[in-house]
Amino acid sequence: MEGLNVTKVSQSEVPFQRSANVKLSDGSNMRCFHKFCQSKDFQLQFTDENKDIKICNNIDWDAIFTPF
Repeated sequence: MEGLNVTKVSQSEVPFQRSANVKLSDGSNMRCFHKFCQSKDFQLQFTDENKDIKICNNIDWDAIFTPF
């Protein structure tokens, strides 16, 4: 394409991660990060917006979905 300028930026400028939105027994939802897709040199930095989202593999799902 003519007239198109392209600039390379670090991964932190265009963050990407796979996440899950799990429906809980009480009808609420829990978000978790499934996998981070990022470069080793410019790793994704947590912000105030995503700092409370857990890594899916680190969640004790049995404790969450144990029947009452």
